[in-house]
Amino acid sequence: MKWKNDKITTIRRQLEELGTSIDFDKSYFTLSEELQNFVKDSFIKLFNRGLIYRASYMVNWSYYLQSTLSDIEIEHKFISKPTMMSVPGCDEPFEIGVLHKFRYPILDQSSLASLENYSVSDSKEFLTVATTRIESLMGDVALAVNPEDERYSRYIGGFVYNPFTRKPMPIVADKEVKIDFGTGVLKLTPGHSSVDAEIAKRHNLPMDLLIFDEKGFIQCDYEKFNGLHRLAAKKRVINELIELNLYDGVQNHPHWLRVCSRSGDIIEDKQVPQWFLNAGDARFTTEFLVNRDNLSEISQNRWTNDELQGENISVVPSGYRNTWRDWFSRYKDWCISRQIAWGHQIPAYEALDKTTGRSLGWVAAKSQAEAEDIAKVKFPNSSFDLRRDKDVLDTWFSSALLPIAISKQYPLDLMETGHDILFFWVARMVLM
Repeated sequence: MKWKNDKITTIRRQLEELGTSIDFDKSYFTLSEELQNFVKDSFIKLFNRGLIYRASYMVNWSYYLQSTLSDIEIEHKFISKPTMMSVPGCDEPFEIGVLHKFRYPILDQSSLASLENYSVSDSKEFLTVATTRIESLMGDVALAVNPEDERYSRYIGGFVYNPFTRKPMPIVADKEVKIDFGTGVLKLTPGHSSVDAEIAKRHNLPMDLLIFDEKGFIQCDYEKFNGLHRLAAKKRVINELIELNLYDGVQNHPHWLRVCSRSGDIIEDKQVPQWFLNAGDARFTTEFLVNRDNLSEISQNRWTNDELQGENISVVPSGYRNTWRDWFSRYKDWCISRQIAWGHQIPAYEALDKTTGRSLGWVAAKSQAEAEDIAKVKFPNSSFDLRRDKDVLDTWFSSALLPIAISKQYPLDLMETGHDILFFWVARMVLM
């Protein structure tokens, strides 16, 4: 509060010196007691309507901060050539901007039948993979090729051998695999890649093989790598592949890298239990209000509501309407939970069975006592303890509620703000 008061005093003085005539008596702070209560009430209402739910999906994750991140906290850096990089938490630099090539041994029928006696040197045929994520081989569960790629059609339905998991991996056909990228063979690590997870889901492949612990260190069945930082493990995996005569070197690979703007850590995809806001049909309404004459394809196919014909939002300059349409063409449910200390703690409580410790489910409430009353009704004939979620809400959740929280309606005729938060704030205010 001291920090807030210092900043507010400075901001107010600057605005007065600029000659503005703002009524400072109407100022607000999102962590004031009144607004905290409104945020809790809003979460509970959305939860009880089934619009807030808990699920394990892929999110932007910083292993160093051990938290999910919003898109605005991510910097996209272009790596134009092979580069040595360091990140916090990793004691040694590692190389990026390259594709590593290595070979997976193809298993014939006799090798499949007696896998316990199999040796990599037994194979005569191999499939070559090119990847930037050489450190994740221990999490591979399959290889994928494009069904139209004639180079690999005869291998579809067969198996290769993963020397680190010591298990056979199926070779599947999927149209999402790019024929002209790398070797045209994609290794699938669904536990640590949202793209791989989507492909794995279509082919009923295992989704739960995780090889990085909570802090981003290796923890897998191949014990030689355990305890290594995931990025320091790149070098160790390469050395192991060289010993097995399976490594084929590197090639330059310019690419974009997602980096945490707060810590400098490389952002990863991670499947973590989080809270999500179901955008549902509201996302199509939100796009329609700005872009009714230029809707994205998905909105054109879904839009059925005629009630908003008289409603309109103008975005100036109008060129940002394209940005608005682009965001909503690929908008997913909003991950609203964060694993940081600062913010609105999520008003949700998990009921844990006193005997087994098993989770019975969640309730949303403003206090422990209120949560107990709700839980008794929701989980009758059960003996349980309640545990409040330690996570806090994404800052944009409370920010998106501001017009409703301040005046209980949307009174805005004009709002001037930065283009960089057009989606993170403005679009989410409309969404709410």
